Order: sequence, then structure tokens, then C-alpha cells
Amino acid sequence: MWGSMAQVGVILRLNIVIWLLSILIAIELWPVLRTTRGIVVILVVTLAVILYWALYKLE
Repeated sequence: MWGSMAQVGVILRLNIVIWLLSILIAIELWPVLRTTRGIVVILVVTLAVILYWALYKLE
């Protein structure tokens, strides 16, 4: 049980790191992403991450 808890912690930390990196990249590319398509992409990625995290938490 503790092994799986540790794995979940590592995966959550990885998800947070990936999320922070994507925010930094989004800030860097903001002039490019300030188009409708860019905003849609950000929304889709954010929703995907939230859904993935919610499903993972339910297990």
C-alpha cells in the first residue's frame, strides 16, 4: 500500500512540474498563443489535465 501511495505522490509531483512548465512555455509564447486557436489549445490541455487528475484521484 505504501508503495502505491509513494508512486501516486511522485506522479502528482511530476504532473505539477509538467503543468508549471507548460504555464512557463505558455507565458513565453503568449504573443503567438493570443489567437483563438492558441486559447482553445490551452483550454483543451487544461481540461485534459484536470480530467486525468480527477480520474486518477478516484482510483
